[in-house]
Amino acid sequence: MQRVLQEFFYRNAINIGLPILISKEASQNIKNGSIVEIDLSTGLIRDLNSNKEYKAEPYPAFLQEIIEAGGLIEKKLKGRLINLPSIAVIPGDGIGPEVVNEGLKIFNYFNNEYNLNFKFEEFNLGAKDT
Repeated sequence: MQRVLQEFFYRNAINIGLPILISKEASQNIKNGSIVEIDLSTGLIRDLNSNKEYKAEPYPAFLQEIIEAGGLIEKKLKGRLINLPSIAVIPGDGIGPEVVNEGLKIFNYFNNEYNLNFKFEEFNLGAKDT
């Protein structure tokens, strides 16, 4: 479950244009308040206070483009992304079907307003009463 939550956080961070580099060594050694420099294409994290370097998994070019655009929607609005991936919809999985329905209204608004192509696939995996 922890791995699933980490991947979910990672994908959402990219979707809003927030670069996340994962390095256990960097997180253990870089002190709070340190100034760091990162290179997404090489995965290099440099602590400018201690002059130490740490390695993380580099971002592929297409993810760098999403981050540089400010997120997935911003990239789509700039016309650089052709198709958006399908979104799994799991009503009742800890938040309630009524919340999911309201969220879908927001996505549908953006589909219509900005001529986007969000696709949804509903899964009956949550705790929703059937």
